[in-house]
Amino acid sequence: MVSIIVGILSLALFLLNNVFTSICYGYTSNKSSEGSIWMKKGVYIFAGGVIAAVVISFIFYREITLLSFINILFLISGMMIFASLFALVAQGGFFDGISYSFRKTFAVKEMSREELEEMRPFSELVSFRYTPLLVGGGTLAALMLVCLGIFYM
Repeated sequence: MVSIIVGILSLALFLLNNVFTSICYGYTSNKSSEGSIWMKKGVYIFAGGVIAAVVISFIFYREITLLSFINILFLISGMMIFASLFALVAQGGFFDGISYSFRKTFAVKEMSREELEEMRPFSELVSFRYTPLLVGGGTLAALMLVCLGIFYM
């Protein structure tokens, strides 16, 4: 019974994630457009997170219960949200000053000042889009909270 409820909730949140990402990125009928590609990535991240939670729950707990599903889903969604927020902060340039000082302090003696200045800042090195990961992790966290509410009923 609990697995049926979790399956229905997963499907509902999957559809909610699809609607949310289409609102965020704009719905387009052109399948090759950038909004459609990122919407698909958010949906795939959510589906992959749910599948990973079920598989990891079965591997570590040797059974799939609602509590084990909630525990693993918490860890997966937390890592996704943490990684996307780190990318948001890093792409904003927060760590550029720190990385520049480390380069200047620990520069190889053969490097000239010009070579040191030409090195790319840290914000340009973190180049992946964090939004699909943030949306997928947030939706997984919402699923975890719904399952937690069912668990305590």
